Amino acid sequence: MLTIFGAGITAFSKVDLKCQLIAAGYLTIVAAGLVWAGRHVVHENHDLRIAARDLVVRCEQALQFYTPDVFLKDRALYREAELHYACKGQGLQTFSQGVIYVAGVFLVALIWINFGIGPIWK
Repeated sequence: MLTIFGAGITAFSKVDLKCQLIAAGYLTIVAAGLVWAGRHVVHENHDLRIAARDLVVRCEQALQFYTPDVFLKDRALYREAELHYACKGQGLQTFSQGVIYVAGVFLVALIWINFGIGPIWK
């Protein structure tokens, strides 16, 4: 997604949208659609990550990694805190969504700056 936003910023910095309301509006809608798609992709990836982590924990439980005396004398191979592994990674989703929102806002701002004063770099 960041590659698409980067290509858009590079392209719009050279294109002249001055007083082209329909083109600027259309490009804003495209940028908003990209932000929506990016947010959806991040959410789906997060759900898949949780499912994979949950599967790993269930396999560890089935292999008795949390049961004392199976692998190590008088203690379990894994600690109880590692049972919550599937719940980790929320910060990654929040950070990724934030990056997509910031990139989208900058792209839309560049479109409307270009609409108002023309290309910034020639």
